Amino acid sequence: MQRVIAATMVVGLALFALPACKKTVEGESKRWTSTTQRVQELQALYPGFAAPLKEQLKKAEAVMEAAKGLSDEQAKIKKMAEANSVALEGFAGQLGDVERLQKRIREKVTTATTGVTDKNDRLAATQAASDAQRALTAADETLKKGATDIVGANAVVRKVEGDLSVADKNLDRVIDAAKAKQKTTAKPDEKKGGGAAPASGGPAAPAQWKCSYCSHQNDPKLAKCGNCGAPK
Repeated sequence: MQRVIAATMVVGLALFALPACKKTVEGESKRWTSTTQRVQELQALYPGFAAPLKEQLKKAEAVMEAAKGLSDEQAKIKKMAEANSVALEGFAGQLGDVERLQKRIREKVTTATTGVTDKNDRLAATQAASDAQRALTAADETLKKGATDIVGANAVVRKVEGDLSVADKNLDRVIDAAKAKQKTTAKPDEKKGGGAAPASGGPAAPAQWKCSYCSHQNDPKLAKCGNCGAPK
């Protein structure tokens, strides 16, 4: 039994030592097909960035051509991987991040403006949602204009992503604050000192009695008036 366990551990360690995903010529070739398709898709989605996207793809194609001329397999794989990275580096890759960020912000706007009962939280949520919507509109307009070269494209997309990130964080703060307050108000109120409130409908406390001689109000436990001494 111990030998079986030891053998299993050796096999497990050997598998753990293997690379998680070994790159191959075939794999990088398939990745190149996917990469070029993605660049073409970005050109359709953001026509304002068509020129820098074409320029960047051209640079990547030059690297890929250089890879094809290499006889050493590992060197070829490395060069092909470089070509794939060049095609989607900088602004080209960030455009995908911006897409996901815009989608996330739209979802958070809905979350922030629904289900908020506290007046102050509602005002804060409305303000944050309004700011986020302006950021989304500005981002759409800026991305529509695009840029004429790679340097300009990198600057534009970096600015858009930064502005959207600020709006995203503001929405997070509003949402988190509202959730925290809701958790606090959801807890049952307790009396100071930890005592529970008396149940309604219980027996009433004995009433004081009024002295028929001097009209003094006396404790119900007293048999004589505490003021004049007359009997109860």
